[in-house]
Amino acid sequence: METYLGIDIGYGDTKVVYIDSNFSILNSFSFPTLVAFYTPSSMEKKNLIISYGGKEFVIGNEARGEASCFSPVDFEDMKEFAPLILKGIMQMNNFKEPEDVLICASLPPGWWPYRKEFEKALQREQSSSVVVVPQGHGAFVTAARQEEMERGELVLVLDFGFNTVNYLLIEVIEPDGSDFQINKGDTIVGMGIIRLVDFFKNKLNGELKKLPDRAIREMLKKGECKIYEEKLDFSGPKRRAIEEYCTLLMMELKKTVGEIWREVDAMVCSGGGVYYFNPIKNLPHHRIIVPERPEYANAEGQAIWLAKNIVD
Repeated sequence: METYLGIDIGYGDTKVVYIDSNFSILNSFSFPTLVAFYTPSSMEKKNLIISYGGKEFVIGNEARGEASCFSPVDFEDMKEFAPLILKGIMQMNNFKEPEDVLICASLPPGWWPYRKEFEKALQREQSSSVVVVPQGHGAFVTAARQEEMERGELVLVLDFGFNTVNYLLIEVIEPDGSDFQINKGDTIVGMGIIRLVDFFKNKLNGELKKLPDRAIREMLKKGECKIYEEKLDFSGPKRRAIEEYCTLLMMELKKTVGEIWREVDAMVCSGGGVYYFNPIKNLPHHRIIVPERPEYANAEGQAIWLAKNIVD
């Protein structure tokens, strides 16, 4: 039986969902988008060592303890190391018949002119078939399965990542999301959750600003933290940071999409970034759809889209 794999490689995390021909989710997981050369240690055992380009690598959490640990930051990095990450994913799942695994990966819309180059790079290490779609494509498919659209509706997909916000302007052809037309799309660099974190960090006092970024992100997400057993409330700074972030986001959308964002019939908000603020409450639109698992919305929709196109 064929397996359909949806992969969303982001600046912060890589999300993976795979399903069968009946559209049942077999597994979903995520890990940090980190890569490092593997260096043997007598006191540590790595569970997943990947041979790639004549060298040995580790990825995800296992890369954290390596001196060479880094995260891809541009297209050239992604083109070079996404095939390594994909190879690691295939090893993690130990697919016995990789030729029966069909893969749908995604690329930020801003990099779409390089799609064929990226697709070729991913295919290089695989016996599985690989196709590439723009990020946000899968989120729309997932949202349409959750809440049917109307034919002819115009939908703005906003995919909130760590460093970027990807957007697609989509015209609905089939209400269940099986067919649609992408009219426009791009990537807004620097407007991901990292910008919201900066707004929040600037509202903290004194030594709190010196905390690691990971700790500050957790404070922002929860609106509170515990220091020396004392619970501190950051709901005020969080609210003000979200207000500033959403105002700036709408200004950026106006510059890139134009006034049409006010006229769309619905907005789909996906990505792990939506956990840091509530799009339904904070974005100025009457119909906002947030997939049930926003961080997996792209990967899940990509797998479903692939399965529907092959099965149908």
